[in-house]
Amino acid sequence: MDDDPTKPARPVTPVILPPDSEVVHEEERTSVLANGTQLREVDRVEQRSRTRELLPWILIAVLLALLVGGFAVWYFTRSSTKPVPAVVGLRIDNAVTRLQADGFKVQIARQSNAKPPGVVFGQNPAADAKADSGSSVRLLVSRGPSSSTVPNAVGLPQSEGRSQLVKAGFAVTTAQVFSDQPAGTVVAQEPAAGEHSAPGTKVRLNVSKGAASVEVPSEVGTLVDQAQADLAAKGFKPAVVRVPSDQAIDTVVSQSPDGGQARKGATVRLSVSEGPPTATTTQTTTTTVPAATAGTTGTTSP
Repeated sequence: MDDDPTKPARPVTPVILPPDSEVVHEEERTSVLANGTQLREVDRVEQRSRTRELLPWILIAVLLALLVGGFAVWYFTRSSTKPVPAVVGLRIDNAVTRLQADGFKVQIARQSNAKPPGVVFGQNPAADAKADSGSSVRLLVSRGPSSSTVPNAVGLPQSEGRSQLVKAGFAVTTAQVFSDQPAGTVVAQEPAAGEHSAPGTKVRLNVSKGAASVEVPSEVGTLVDQAQADLAAKGFKPAVVRVPSDQAIDTVVSQSPDGGQARKGATVRLSVSEGPPTATTTQTTTTTVPAATAGTTGTTSP
């Protein structure tokens, strides 16, 4: 430093600190008093950085901006929930139209089912369940029933025939009927053996309970053709035997059994007239004997 008191004081270069710290400004002045004493004065100015003062407010503003932005994102991207409409039983095109009209997407899976082809038989979520708008609803759509061949049960005992059908996946119902077959034997079935039906289909078995006993009509005095027709209509088997009779030819003169109850399918014996028996001719011879010899006249038959 120059100590010449006649020269003005040299300004001191200000010292500026970084913005995030205090600001320091120094200025040095030198003067000479009347008694010749040299006086040196230094002015120092300190100022706190405004950045540090504003930092909390800046942080608060950033947090508020983040909160507002997050709320805006949630508000404009949120999903509203609504009940899922019921579409089971509808055809697939109608079901899809209804779901899309309510803001849902549709997933379709096709499976074999007893419902007609193209009909919805299941949905997930279920009807009236709450779901987000725009979410997917899975539909099960029928391909129609799968089919299996119906096995034969006719001629088998009832238990065996039922077992065959149940193993093939069918349900069984039975009906007791009169038949010439032994009791307990399957005499008919519906659907018939060899047909194709969906598993679970009911198969009806007619099971014999033996032959029925029915009233035997009396055909005595009836012509044979009519008698045979009447007996056959009742389920009997007519058997014709020709016998001599004074009745007109082809007239039934007797039968066995003659009325009462008999098993259906039994044989009824008809005795039918073949006309009266052939007549026998008797010859009479008259012989005259001379009186001298016998004294009488006699008649002899050969």
